[in-house]
This record gives sequence, C-alpha cells and structure tokens, in this order.
Amino acid sequence: MEQRAFRPWRTIADSAAHYQIYMAIHGYTVSKDKKTARNELEKCDLNGCENFRPEIKAAIRRILSETEEKDGQAE
Repeated sequence: MEQRAFRPWRTIADSAAHYQIYMAIHGYTVSKDKKTARNELEKCDLNGCENFRPEIKAAIRRILSETEEKDGQAE
C-alpha cells in the first residue's frame, strides 16, 4: 500500500487564513463546484487580496462572480 506523506499547511501558505483560501481554490480546481467554493471563500478574510498572485486573484474573482457556469454556458 502506498502511503502519502503528511504535508503541513505551512509548506503551502504563510498563514492559516491564506491556507483556507488555498483550500477553497484547490477544491474548486478539482471539483469545479463553484457554489461550495464561493461559500468557503465567503468565510475567508480576503483583505489584501490585491497583493495575491495574478492567477490567485483571477480564481477568486471567477469563484465569486455572480453567474454560475456549467459546461461553458452561463445558467
């Protein structure tokens, strides 16, 4: 059986708050479940978002956008 190594959040993000944002974006990337990702991001402190990397800002904007997209079509 293959065992995966434990990866502490500090290897991914600089703070617990940023790790929560990472988890919401990662979950969206894997599942494409915009509603769940939006609910998770709404619980996060997004102050200072303008200092995030461009691809992270774009993902947050995409998730928080008002229109739900499915299969490339707006619902």
